[in-house]
Parts: sequence; C-alpha cells; structure tokens
Amino acid sequence: MYFCLSMNLNFQVINRIKQSEFLQHVLTLVSGSSIAMLIPFAAEPVLSRMFTPAEFGIFEIYAALIVMIGSVATARYEMAIVLPAEDHNAVNLLSLSLGIVLAISILTYLVLLFWGEQLINLSEHKDFVNYMFYVPVGVLLLGVNRSLLYWSLRRKYMKIIGLTKVTESAGKAGSSILFGIMKLSSLGLILGQIAGQIFSAVLFILRFLKSDLKHIKSISGKQIASQAKTYSEFPRINVLLTITEMMQISGLIFVFSLFFDSSTLGEVSKSIRILLIPLTVISTSVAQVFYQKASKEFAEGIDISVNLKKIVKSMVLFSTPGLILFMFISPWLFGFVLGKQWIVAGEYARILALWIFVKFVTGPVTVIPMIINKQRKYFVLNLMGNLILILSIVIPGTLHLGVSGILTVFSVIQVFFLIFLYFWVLSIYNSTFKTI
Repeated sequence: MYFCLSMNLNFQVINRIKQSEFLQHVLTLVSGSSIAMLIPFAAEPVLSRMFTPAEFGIFEIYAALIVMIGSVATARYEMAIVLPAEDHNAVNLLSLSLGIVLAISILTYLVLLFWGEQLINLSEHKDFVNYMFYVPVGVLLLGVNRSLLYWSLRRKYMKIIGLTKVTESAGKAGSSILFGIMKLSSLGLILGQIAGQIFSAVLFILRFLKSDLKHIKSISGKQIASQAKTYSEFPRINVLLTITEMMQISGLIFVFSLFFDSSTLGEVSKSIRILLIPLTVISTSVAQVFYQKASKEFAEGIDISVNLKKIVKSMVLFSTPGLILFMFISPWLFGFVLGKQWIVAGEYARILALWIFVKFVTGPVTVIPMIINKQRKYFVLNLMGNLILILSIVIPGTLHLGVSGILTVFSVIQVFFLIFLYFWVLSIYNSTFKTI
C-alpha cells in the first residue's frame, strides 16, 4: 500500500515538473551547479598534496581580486540583458557589457603596469608581483562569461548554462592538477582557473554563433548609447549595490576577526561556508530563472508577485524539514564528515542555520528591485543592512557575550532584517505595479 502511494506521489511530482517550464529550468541549473560544486571537493585532496599553503595563499589573492574587479567590470549592464522586450535591444546591451569589460580589463592592465609593483609592496605578499598581469585576463573572462550567461538566461539556454558550470569546474580542477604535475607553483592554480573560464566562454560563444548570430546586424553605436541611457541605473546604483553585497560575506569575516582568535574564526568561517552551499546551488539558480521569467512577465504587465510568493512558500516547505534535522545533528555531522576537531564548528552552524535558512528562502526577492528599476532604494536599504550587520557583531562583542552569544545575537537580528527586507520589497513592488 505504502509503495503504491509512494509511486503515485512520485509520478505526480514528475508530471508537475514536466508541465512546469520554470521547474524544468531550475532543475537544469541546480543539477549543473551541484555537479560543478562536487568536482572541486573531489579534486581538493589531490590539489592539497600538490600545492603548499603559501602557493594557495597567492592564488587566493588572485581569486579575490578577480571577484572584486570582475563583479563590477561590466558596470552591471549584463543584469539588464534579460529586461528588454525585444532581442535587438538586448543584443546591444550585450555589446555594451562586453565593451565595458574589455575597457576595464585594459585599464586594470595599465594600472598594474605603472603602479602594480608599488601597490603590491604595501602588502606582505610581495611574491604576487610575479602573477599580477594574469588579473586583467581573469577579469576579462569573468565579464565575458557573466554577460553571455545573462544572454543565455534570456534565451532560455538552461542546458548550456548548466553545462558551462560543469565544464568550467572540471576544466579548472583538471588543468590545476595537470599544472601541479608540471610543478608550476601558484601559477598552476591561476592558469587552472583561467583554463576553466576559457572552456566556459567557448561553450557560450559557440551557442551564440549557432543560434543568435543573426542578431549582430542589430548592433549599432546609436542603439548601444540608447540602451546605456535607458538602463543607466545599473552602473549608477547596481555597481555600489554589488560592492555592498560582497561586503556582507567578506566584511562579515573581517568584523568577526575583531573578536575571535584565529582558531575560532576558522571554525566560524567553515560553518558559514558549508551553510552557504544550498544557497549557492539552489537559491541562486531559482533566483536566476525567476529573474528571466519575471522580467518578461513584468514587461507584459503580468503581476509577478503571485509566482514569487508561490516560489518562497515552496522553498519554505521544501527546506524546513532539512533545517530541523540539521539543527539536531549538525555537531555530530561536522565531526563525522570533517573530523572531531570540527565539532565546535557544527555547534556554531546550528546557531547560524536559521539566518541562512531565511536568506535561502527569500533569495528570489532580491532580483525584484532590478526588474522594477528600484535599485536606488534597494541600495540604501542594503547600506542600512550592512550597518546593522556590523553593529549586531560589534555590540555583543564589546559586551563580551562570548562566541555563542555573539553568533546568536547576530543570527536573530539578521533573521528579522531579512524578513523585513522581503516584505519591504513586496511593498515597493505593489506600489510600482499599481501605477502601470
């Protein structure tokens, strides 16, 4: 009896997925992201024996610079590619995004050429001067991949997006191992990442040449300038917004370091990194697909808040059992998987789990301000959020509440802020939609 009911439920789920284009797209991206994240974990034991901690340190500097510069090197115009109703406008935004990232990459090279050595000598990592000219290459490739990613989202090339994620991850891991065998030191890790980015870009470009080459004739300087003006909020507000959002993780670890010793900071960082995995794999994929679908529907005058609420409700129902189970077993789970020395990290993860849970289920709402062109208000709110984030650590830290006390205060305040953010965005959306 149970078997029959279970089979019937499974068939119902499968049929629902087949009937829902949105669910199909999400599953395609999630499956690609999941495989792409598993590959580095599988390669890590090999790479950790090929490269020394110091070599990894140089690579981390390179990777951090790529993310910091590359995330804003397109002036965030790539995010606007999915918004226009017509493809001829979108392809001009794609051209604009690619042109800006090329210019920023050249500018980065010139800055490093004239002042790179002096800037690097201000730090304790002077060996990085030997690798600094790979930074503009990485920035260019990141910008190209991000631009073509959003074009592919617009065109609903979900299989290609999933494949590029796997290809980039496999290319990076495989190339790094190969260069490790060749004893290329930190350069091996850097070239490995560049190789992965190249593999990804090649797949995107081949798909564009196969299916979208006809759109090139629509590109003109006049149209590029027109689209740049239409979506001028993206560089004016979204660049700063991206910087503030990056600070919510990097800045978070820095503030924690003011009150935690290196051992505790490592345990807290490990717990956050592991908790962010479902956010990276599932919530980001859901948000990307929702962004593409909702942008089109909003342009057609369709109320997108209905689907948003359904998605958030589904994510709550889907993830709540996992949250409850995790909060019971997290110390044991960390100790079993990572080793007994990480049991304390599991205890910290239990405290922080509710924060990540709310961040996970409300993830799709973060794309709404871009769809309705309210980035300025959202940016101001994010600045407030960063200030609240800092104070929620500094105040309990100054009061000497201990590690668990600091994390508890931080987690609770972040939960309330994220819930407030969700309803605030919905309120702004409803006000905007009524005026259409």
